[in-house]
Amino acid sequence: MGRVVVEVMPKPEILDPQGKAIGSGLDRLGLTAFTDVRQGKRFELTVDGEVTEEILAQAREAASTLLSNPVIEDVVAVEAAPDAPEPAHPGTPGGRRLGLRRGGERRSGRCPVSGDRSRYTAGGPLIGAAESTTTLPGAEGARVGVVTFPGTLDDRDAARAVTLSGARAVPLWHADTSLSDVDAVILPGGFSYGDYLRCGAIARFAPIMDAVIDAAHGGMPVLGICNGFQVLCEAHLLPGALVRNDTQQFICRDQVLRVENAGTAWTNSFTEGQEIIIPLKNGEGGFMASEPVLDELEGTGRVVVRYVGSNPNGSRRDIAGITNERGNVVGLMPHPEHAVEPGFGPDTADGLRSGVDGQGFFTSVIRTLVNA
Repeated sequence: MGRVVVEVMPKPEILDPQGKAIGSGLDRLGLTAFTDVRQGKRFELTVDGEVTEEILAQAREAASTLLSNPVIEDVVAVEAAPDAPEPAHPGTPGGRRLGLRRGGERRSGRCPVSGDRSRYTAGGPLIGAAESTTTLPGAEGARVGVVTFPGTLDDRDAARAVTLSGARAVPLWHADTSLSDVDAVILPGGFSYGDYLRCGAIARFAPIMDAVIDAAHGGMPVLGICNGFQVLCEAHLLPGALVRNDTQQFICRDQVLRVENAGTAWTNSFTEGQEIIIPLKNGEGGFMASEPVLDELEGTGRVVVRYVGSNPNGSRRDIAGITNERGNVVGLMPHPEHAVEPGFGPDTADGLRSGVDGQGFFTSVIRTLVNA
């Protein structure tokens, strides 16, 4: 059997907290000869038979479309591995083994889905709150889909936020191919597919995402929260990428944000310049993009919300959320679904856990749908 080696490295201008942590460890061990450490990824793709030019071409395509994110990473090598004995244990440290048959067919297909799916599919019971807290006429007719990927953990919270805003929350399963006639879609937070490869990289290829991408291009409102934001960037519905926090720590705190764009489908309930408090929880929330892309986002008013006070994760220009040109697709790292109900939100001057600033994101899309 032949093998193709793919090596991926973070771009030189991208902060590499993992490399810095390793460098600090080397210093503590007294290994001080190294001036810098950059941590990359090595993949070994195994094929039946020899590595041909056709196989290498497929490996290059895999490297550019899945194994790397060109916003933050460079593919530095795609080459046939030299002849070597097979390792005793396939999972060698620092490498990832992907088995391919001749012609590129994967040895295994999509992860099987087992168990009762009724609570996730559109035909299942309504999830979220039993009653809404909004009086917006026509809200009850709006259907907002909430996607569940393997590893999603905030889908129920997002669904409750939808129903508290007066609309119907429709569960959507990652393996579905239809959006079940919803009017808007939310990609909630969590760790889809265990954050393997990169956050959102595998979820971007889930069957449901074909329908989400098509609907977004057609103008349907789509909101990506935290991991959902990462998925939107991987799917190229939004520019940029999210990388590991520059603090090298998972951040969990109530965060002050300033609304920079109150004209999107998800922010029209706010006013420009309004400061709100939304819970933030992420380990890879640093928004990165090239300077020209950042200038374009700023110049076209596509920065939706910005961190106020200290920057929690190293995001360029304190950006916490952005939108597409049309204003129907929004991604943000903070979690508005955790600030929609008194007693469960951030602390405010009105009392402990009284913050409900997150409601505005969900009432905004209801208003957008009702007034369409």
